Amino acid sequence: MFHRIQYAKTNRWEPPIDLASDMFSNGSFQAIVFGPCCPQRNTGIYMPLQDEQCLYLNIFTPSNKSNESLLPVLVWIHGGGLTSGCSSQSIPILYNGTNIIANSPQQPIIIVTINYRLGVLADMYLTELIKENSEWPTAGNYNFLDILSALRWININIRDYGGNPNNVLLFGESSGGKSVVDIGALKGSSNLYQHIISQSGGFSSSIFYSNKTSAMQRSNTIVEQMN
Repeated sequence: MFHRIQYAKTNRWEPPIDLASDMFSNGSFQAIVFGPCCPQRNTGIYMPLQDEQCLYLNIFTPSNKSNESLLPVLVWIHGGGLTSGCSSQSIPILYNGTNIIANSPQQPIIIVTINYRLGVLADMYLTELIKENSEWPTAGNYNFLDILSALRWININIRDYGGNPNNVLLFGESSGGKSVVDIGALKGSSNLYQHIISQSGGFSSSIFYSNKTSAMQRSNTIVEQMN
């Protein structure tokens, strides 16, 4: 298992900055504990460690992995209504990839779980945040940009962990399922994955979609409430 691998840096309300392999430039890295979760409100059940620098992923590999062949890669996108959740989700143990790997000895796989920005830090849509001449000439939807950044990191680096970058399955549940469907509709992303499973997710839910006018109205309301 490899935990707390940072795939990108984040500045508030800006696209992620891909890290590729730069984080290993000092020759070593401690990957034995989960990284912090992305900021989210306290549900009263479990309050994880949080930090805005939260774009981490975890890699679970089988102990009996052969060095001769590259393994299929399952990338797990957690649910939570795009406002909560975390790739570690260790209490209760929901997303521990070792459980799946232990029960798939006939076809070993590699599992990657990722964090992505949530709530207001992912979806704030204000005129002041729109950079017309940038690579991302809009605002909001930073969670999808985070997921794409993670997929780029996986595409570049997963071979070093025994994974096949040409056999990647995106698997999302609930809002994570909705996210993988959205990513599947984006032009230029298909080279980062080969398969998609959307569990309890899709295009139909109006909870997750809004036009620019309503998105800006909600964002301005948040600004007013925060003074």
